[in-house]
Amino acid sequence: MLARPFLALVLVSLSLPLAAQTTAPLESFEALRSALAKNPADLPARLSLARLYAEAGSHAQATAELEEALRQSPAHLEASLLLAGLLLEQEAAGRAVTILEAARSAHPDSATVLFALGQAHLALAQPEESEARFRGAVALDPGFAPAWLALGEALAEKPGQGPAALETLEKYRELEPDDPRGHRTLGKIHQQLNQLEEAASDFRRALELDPNDAEAHFRLAAVLARLGRAEEAAAARQRFQELEQRRTDERMRGLEFTNSLRDGQRLARQNRLGEAAAHFEEALKLRPQSDVARSMLAKVEHSRGNLAAARENIDAAIAANPLNAEYRYVRGLILLSLGESAAVEEELALAGRLAPFFGDTFNQLGHLAARRGDWALAARRYEEAVVAEPGEAAYHMNLAGAYQRLGRESDAEKHRQRFRELTAAASKEKP
Repeated sequence: MLARPFLALVLVSLSLPLAAQTTAPLESFEALRSALAKNPADLPARLSLARLYAEAGSHAQATAELEEALRQSPAHLEASLLLAGLLLEQEAAGRAVTILEAARSAHPDSATVLFALGQAHLALAQPEESEARFRGAVALDPGFAPAWLALGEALAEKPGQGPAALETLEKYRELEPDDPRGHRTLGKIHQQLNQLEEAASDFRRALELDPNDAEAHFRLAAVLARLGRAEEAAAARQRFQELEQRRTDERMRGLEFTNSLRDGQRLARQNRLGEAAAHFEEALKLRPQSDVARSMLAKVEHSRGNLAAARENIDAAIAANPLNAEYRYVRGLILLSLGESAAVEEELALAGRLAPFFGDTFNQLGHLAARRGDWALAARRYEEAVVAEPGEAAYHMNLAGAYQRLGRESDAEKHRQRFRELTAAASKEKP
């Protein structure tokens, strides 16, 4: 049998149904899938499922669910906002604008849609369009605090708009008096306008709310120096330097972590598995809670035959992110090596439900059925692999073999022919 290896938010908070908030992610996932199986038009269930996928980092699946929601209900408000948020996270602001404009046409009285559009235009470096959308949002809903903050920050970047920015941010501060961002941004504008006492007061209030705001310490130090309060300025500057050093240290740890993962992956590709494992272990010393590093170490330990260590690490990765389909797939392969056949099928079936677009999960399930001589089930699994990834030649050949066993020779020949076409095309693409 042929196989191939596994390939390696939101703008506005929207409430989830209580069941999705109070149960474990996997239980919620299964419950929502069951609800959708009974009623594919259950939009609340589909939106909740999309949220679960997004929170698990499965953006492709979250996007697919939200696109299906919009296919069923074009310009649906919550689906549009959720999908736009995902697209902005993935730096696809142009597509986010398209989706939000459709939502705006359907919901002309939604301040939230206008605010989201403003954020999308901001991501596209279109300040005039962004400002116009933020103005529209506060006109529709004067109590919508995030739009006042965004508008104030936009005005603060424009020459000569300091007084207008101050007025706007004062409205935000009235709505959100305990948000340090409003006080800090007001301080920046007072500083620009040379209103130093007001600026110092704003920065101090921001620091009362968030003592670790490095920018507020930095700006307070500059303002106090200009006011001639050298001792206070020195204290603020020292605190800024301490916070910056902490941030620099964390950034360096992050770089070391990333480099350890990258080096480990490179060594694993070169089959230098012991060295690769050492790098992944080093990454875990830097970020002990990293499910990514755990999963990479699990795969290497599996390849080395260290099955107990492989299982321990993949179980830790799944505990941190139970809806990650790749982790479930890897766990299934580890369980297969451990001889736990029943658990293998359960784990791979779950991986298939979590990521139905990944063919090798179904391919492996087909292999398991074939080993038992259940060629009808093997054929169904290989069919699912082909549907998931029709361009993968190996799946067609496996399906052809199952069809041949079932006496379906014409179907088998069709997939053998597709296998030949795909392999020939792949050969031509090689340099």
